[in-house]
Amino acid sequence: MKGSREQLALFVLITLVGAAFTLGYGVLDRGHLGARAGEMMHIAQNLARYGEYSNPFPAHQTGPTALATPVYPIFLSIFLITFGPTWAGMALVLVGALIYGVHAALLVQLSSALLQDRRPGIWAAVVVTVFPAIRFMPVWEAVPAAVGLLAFCLISSRWLCAMTTLGRRSLLMGMMTGLLLLLNPLSALVAFIWVVSLFRARWQNLRKPLIAAACFALMSFATPLPWVLRNQIVLGAPVIKSDLGMVLDASNNDCAASSFVLNFRSGCNDRHHPYNNREQSDLVAAMGEANYDMFRVRTALNWVRSNKEPFLRLTARRVVEFWFPNAAEAPYAFVISGITLLSLGGFVMMAKRHGSFLWFTAWVSLLYPLIYYVVFSDTRYRIPILWISLLGAGYFLQAIYERLESWCTSGKR
Repeated sequence: MKGSREQLALFVLITLVGAAFTLGYGVLDRGHLGARAGEMMHIAQNLARYGEYSNPFPAHQTGPTALATPVYPIFLSIFLITFGPTWAGMALVLVGALIYGVHAALLVQLSSALLQDRRPGIWAAVVVTVFPAIRFMPVWEAVPAAVGLLAFCLISSRWLCAMTTLGRRSLLMGMMTGLLLLLNPLSALVAFIWVVSLFRARWQNLRKPLIAAACFALMSFATPLPWVLRNQIVLGAPVIKSDLGMVLDASNNDCAASSFVLNFRSGCNDRHHPYNNREQSDLVAAMGEANYDMFRVRTALNWVRSNKEPFLRLTARRVVEFWFPNAAEAPYAFVISGITLLSLGGFVMMAKRHGSFLWFTAWVSLLYPLIYYVVFSDTRYRIPILWISLLGAGYFLQAIYERLESWCTSGKR
């Protein structure tokens, strides 16, 4: 009981300290693009006012949309309905800061569960709290997606380690994965890789593992199905999101730079993306969002075929900038780059004791960033999996601390 109280106290302490630092950095960085209303907030406003999931752009009313998956816009609309337009922003800032704090606190819990040592998680929490690693963007879903992934990994690992018969819990795991898909689609990919790694490690100890795996897969498919059917009926395409073409074309054109910040500063993004472009948003309204997005996919691919060398140069920069962000995003770029470097040392040190976690890390590092290598780089894209690097960095810092402590102790003798 005493240990449980200590864990709860530590969780609350890290959450509150993390929220305080988040608000502090948020005030200093409140003029950044990520702090402004985006497509999700515009959809939320339409939901709150008219009950319609539509009109993601301020430039023009374009009708029904699937530009953003539904979980976070619905979450934002609840704030607007509950607190009204006057107080909703303040409430969202406070709750958003607490979500950032929970993200840091969950690192400790997951470190205890995966590495059998909470100290790497404490180091990770200190790094992500004290240093500007994650920009405060309460109008975007990146950090809630990371929190959802951390909670999913923690819960599923405890279930699989504690039980031999999963039964209904495999269905619940599938439902959680489906909800992650509707929050941030690539987070669901990470959750799927996580479950595969757990099943791989525990397969021999599970009763009826094939049935458990089938139940998980079935519920993962069934949970987002109503959203896909809605999009087929309303938009004419069975999609999860309908923004791939817009982002591809805005990222690969004659004026494109490797980074979103650079594209925005040059005006290139506004010339190609319908968010602030009345001509492009008129096309969305005229063609329908799904048809427009496919048109933009073709436009982007035609540019790539005609400009192979510039495309390869942009892609090479984006591969690097996913792991070591563009300096235009300083100071966040420098902190994330440092976390990446520290995590490499931590993963090397983990090799002998934590092979399953490294297997998971390798597959996530291989698959998750692929789409982000061909669109403009942004630190926001890294956030849902930054916790993996943070745990690696925490593991490295703990190992260094132990060696320094050992040297100091031996020196006193």
